[in-house]
Amino acid sequence: MNVVKTEHGLPEPGHGVIGAAKARLNHSLDRWATRRLRMRVCYVTADIMGRYDRQHHGLERRVVHNGIEPLQREGRPRPAALEPGRFHVGIVGRVSRVKGISTALRAMTSDCVPDRVRLNIIGSGPLEQEHCAEAQALGLGDRVCFHGFQRDVLDWMAHLDLLLMPSLHEGLPYTLLEAMSLGLPIMASRVGGLAELLRDGETGLLVDVGDADRVATLLAELATGRVSGTAIGARAARAQRDSWTLSRMVDRYLDAYAGVSTQSE
Repeated sequence: MNVVKTEHGLPEPGHGVIGAAKARLNHSLDRWATRRLRMRVCYVTADIMGRYDRQHHGLERRVVHNGIEPLQREGRPRPAALEPGRFHVGIVGRVSRVKGISTALRAMTSDCVPDRVRLNIIGSGPLEQEHCAEAQALGLGDRVCFHGFQRDVLDWMAHLDLLLMPSLHEGLPYTLLEAMSLGLPIMASRVGGLAELLRDGETGLLVDVGDADRVATLLAELATGRVSGTAIGARAARAQRDSWTLSRMVDRYLDAYAGVSTQSE
């Protein structure tokens, strides 16, 4: 049997004792099946490919970056919860440990961050209540809003002033590509696909994992206009259209499957 699989990221540890045990079992079965079937493995970033060097030694491997069709920011309705006159920062995705939300909350406590900055957590997950309590304990009040899961997430992103991705690690999330395509400025941790796609100071702003002080400084510079988020977002949109398109991704996968088909004849 000839099989192509894609590794999108690192295995998640699972939540709680039972969740962690299930995650370890699933990962062990996946690793066994990958080697047993001699799979051809694709990785969404070079970083992930490197992390699987030992585990996938001897298999045929390649990087296939994710891609999307271009998106337009104009014409999308503004969610009522995004109050005009504020500088709206958003974290979009599953509310879990790996997203680094605690770093963003600590950054929001800094005296250098203007009062008009609002942090919007858009998504749900196992740590939603924990982070809500953390925000309250830090005295952030209405400066941080938890909006839960939103089906119209692209409408929310189109009206943010900044996408914040303070992740502990990442593959190549579609949220990143969508934000780039919308021309939304992005601040992200210097990890995985975030660092692989974004050029610091040109198409995004990169920070070290857990560096709440640097996040706060950049939030202040963006909110006051000392750094032009508009220019960064425009360059990111051009980069997405030039390099991370759906057609390019499809061509790379077709090439991977064509090789498998040739081997099986």
